[in-house]
Amino acid sequence: MVNNNNYGPDSIEFKLNISMYHIYLLFLWFLLCILGLFIMSIITDLHIILIILIVLFIIVTLIHPISMHLERRSYLRGINKDKEEPDKIFKINKIVELRLIQNRTYIYINNKKFIQCMYLLMNIPKNNVDDYDEIKSIDDAAEVLDNSLELYQYREIVQSIDPETEFVGHCSNIQVFFENNLDANLLHSNIAFPLLKELVKVGYKPAYFKLREEVVRRFNEGNDNVKLFLQLGGYLEYLKKEDLECLKGTIFGLKYPYY
Repeated sequence: MVNNNNYGPDSIEFKLNISMYHIYLLFLWFLLCILGLFIMSIITDLHIILIILIVLFIIVTLIHPISMHLERRSYLRGINKDKEEPDKIFKINKIVELRLIQNRTYIYINNKKFIQCMYLLMNIPKNNVDDYDEIKSIDDAAEVLDNSLELYQYREIVQSIDPETEFVGHCSNIQVFFENNLDANLLHSNIAFPLLKELVKVGYKPAYFKLREEVVRRFNEGNDNVKLFLQLGGYLEYLKKEDLECLKGTIFGLKYPYY
């Protein structure tokens, strides 16, 4: 299903509604001023007049954010249903599936949105995984690309990929990841490790040992960016004592535990 809802913050209708709110507030302020003048004409106590003016000011000040909040709620109610309606669904297994929503690919775990696949670095064919043995990991491929003169050309290629083709590529990569025993080399670390951690949380048994194994292996063999990601992301906390003793890698020349 394609979402044809064009009512958004940049739409003419939305801006007109906001303008009407502003006109309404000015009119209300005008009425309150008249009311204030009328009250002051019949009340001579300056303290009471001051209190009334303060109350009127507070009322006007509160009405504006309340009205904007109501408008925002109305806007969100109008789009939330269509926004979450997937155009395509690809089921990996009983708990993991990918959904194409508003031209963006999301990973769902147990029917809950988990993470968005930001961009497609490379598409790994299911039957040709061994052809990519020279590249140790997707992170290494990304680092090589970042340091190459082909980066700008690559960005142009990525921008030219339509959302449905990109969705198919993400589905293929996630499926290859599961078919190859949750090999974290096959996905970028900012997807592979959060995905493994979430699988552990939901009780996916194959992920328990694999997360510890992949953290140790990538910490010892991966590049410094991946090691820093694992450290700052708290992934070393999932390791047992015997796992920590196996850590031989360093981050920018510093050996864990850095003291």
